Amino acid sequence: MDIRFMAGITPVTLSRHWFTGAMMLQSASEKVWVQHPLHPGTHFSFSLVQSWQRHIAGHEVLVERTRPLLFAGFRPQRLRVLVDGVQVAEQEESGRFNRSKQASVNVAAVSPVPPEPTRSGVPRSLVVADVGGTFARLALAETVPGQAPRLGSYRTYACADHPSLAAILADFTASLGQPMASAVVAIAGLLDGDSLINANLPWTVSLSATRRESGLPDLQLINDFEAVALAIPYLQADTLVPLNGDADPAKTFPALVLGPGTGLGAALRFADGERPVLASEIGHAALGAGNALELHVLGQLLQRWPHVDNERVLSGSGLMNLYPCLCELRGVASQWTSTEALIAAARQGDDALAVETLQVFCAWLGSLAGDAAIAVGARSVYLAGGISTHVQDFLADGRFRERFLNKGVLTDVLRQVPVWRVEHGQLGVLGAAAWHAARTPAHD
Repeated sequence: MDIRFMAGITPVTLSRHWFTGAMMLQSASEKVWVQHPLHPGTHFSFSLVQSWQRHIAGHEVLVERTRPLLFAGFRPQRLRVLVDGVQVAEQEESGRFNRSKQASVNVAAVSPVPPEPTRSGVPRSLVVADVGGTFARLALAETVPGQAPRLGSYRTYACADHPSLAAILADFTASLGQPMASAVVAIAGLLDGDSLINANLPWTVSLSATRRESGLPDLQLINDFEAVALAIPYLQADTLVPLNGDADPAKTFPALVLGPGTGLGAALRFADGERPVLASEIGHAALGAGNALELHVLGQLLQRWPHVDNERVLSGSGLMNLYPCLCELRGVASQWTSTEALIAAARQGDDALAVETLQVFCAWLGSLAGDAAIAVGARSVYLAGGISTHVQDFLADGRFRERFLNKGVLTDVLRQVPVWRVEHGQLGVLGAAAWHAARTPAHD
């Protein structure tokens, strides 16, 4: 069986579709052509990356085209074809985009385990995981397209206690007592080719190595907050605590999902469409100050780092950057050396600096949530992440809402944007299962 890719160019502008690919799957008995436009994608190192991905005859085929953003007309391109995560072809071309190129690949040598067919109404089992910088949460999921996923065998792992993501997946799979081939892992970070970019995990992650070492050849990595956003439609009213706006839990879109954990994640959820979620790396955008105290903190942090991003303060680890800055400002010696101890002291109310740290944290988070809602036109906001639950009393004391609304002429607009704190311990794994269900075709 061969997978052939032919590249051609359509004479349209960069702001629209400017490349159309044609994929041919050929076996001894049939030929199937699939055509699909490739859209401009993410910018990496002054390059424009476009990708096309689809399951064909039990194989996941990914075609990726990269070109540097050089002067108009002459742009060398690189074309890669991957089958089930394994690169099987690569071509380069320089010159004007006015020729066709063809790559023919025999996928028999790849020997992937094809995903089992899913019939309408018949559940498919897979491993789902939600992996952050501190904990990995895993479950066995059953998915049927168009239905809410079902979860079982839920387990939590401390990431630092295991040598790799593959080791955690292998241990969990072994505990199930049944062979598994498929998994979806919602993980903090950005997948760049085969490697995951993340500053908070205790180990590096390679997609191909994780597939090989875990024994899960049909394993996919997705952004953790993309998964959280995909789970939004399945939330029940009793899992939502209102922080702003109408208390009616009816879901309105676009919905911004934001959450401080070990880092800071965010995603935008649309009502429907081919791509219902837009993942974000808002945690690494520059932190902005909204008052004199925050300016003082930001000034202190800039003495340590040339780029102070949002999660330097608005995350679990960020609390331990914020606390000593406030101690220095107030002329008090730092007492707490861990996020857990700091939050516990603040909740007990015995330490004024611990209390102030959480008050400042929640107010600053409210300001960022308001900025982000304005920037993306969100009609609702869902606050998730492990830290949100631990600081729930401080989120509810009014400072978060005050700063969320403090947006000048748009204050009245934001009054109509409901903000919910989500109480759901399995949100990430539920979203990973939902991602899989949405991409699994149903066959009658």
